[in-house]
Amino acid sequence: MLPPSDTRIPLKSLKIFGFAADRIAKNLKDKGANLVVPAEGFFVNGKEGPLKAGELERAAAWAKTLIK
Repeated sequence: MLPPSDTRIPLKSLKIFGFAADRIAKNLKDKGANLVVPAEGFFVNGKEGPLKAGELERAAAWAKTLIK
């Protein structure tokens, strides 16, 4: 099963609530799914983006691990 991903605002206060991809991954695992790679989050500038510098490349590298 493909892992979930999300976009994130880099604020320490948000860590106390957790991130969407992590919660989705846990729910999938609890239902018996085997994720091919861990869930991942990619950081954006502000609430609506764009992605922060270097995140597009990081997302592309993460996506390539899905193919292997």
